Amino acid sequence: MSLPIPPAQSVPPSSSPDSLQWQRVHRATPFVRGWIVLVALVFVILQNAGQDIYEQGVDGTGILIIVGVFLAFGLLWIGYGWLAWRRMTYAIDYESVYLKSGVIFRQEKQVRLDRIQAVDSAKPLIARLVGLAELQITSAASSDFKLGFLTDSVAQQLRNEILARAAGVVAAKRAQQLPQPAPGPGGSLAGAPLGVTPFGAA
Repeated sequence: MSLPIPPAQSVPPSSSPDSLQWQRVHRATPFVRGWIVLVALVFVILQNAGQDIYEQGVDGTGILIIVGVFLAFGLLWIGYGWLAWRRMTYAIDYESVYLKSGVIFRQEKQVRLDRIQAVDSAKPLIARLVGLAELQITSAASSDFKLGFLTDSVAQQLRNEILARAAGVVAAKRAQQLPQPAPGPGGSLAGAPLGVTPFGAA
């Protein structure tokens, strides 16, 4: 799967977040991140139900209630996961990486390319089992965030693209900050010793 990211060679003017091409993370992202919550809920339900069964016994009605509770929690979890996936998008341009998330409370995060210090690929146990990876972007501006989950190939491609663009932005800024030598008399560069032709001059 190839990401619809414009080529990094040309540098167009900065674009607003509304004009970016937003992409969604993998559908399994909310479930990979929230599986521990489901396990905790199941444990609490089984613990309470097990105690009641031990003290009072169980009949057909009790079994139906337990199954109904599990189905209700399962449907709620799946529904919330679907909404969370629909609301989680990311984008990249020539200045920043953007991330939008949140079902009830909308969150928008942004990290500038010239402030990025590292982009690491993390694979927790559950994600590794299903072939997914998460990008952890570290910024000097304390606006770190995690982007994922993505398939391994997409995560690696996006990581390389972010690092390449970040390196290009930093290099361009450094080049702009370097003092440009002014031409002296006869076309020689100012500051060069008399009688010495600067390197690269004809």
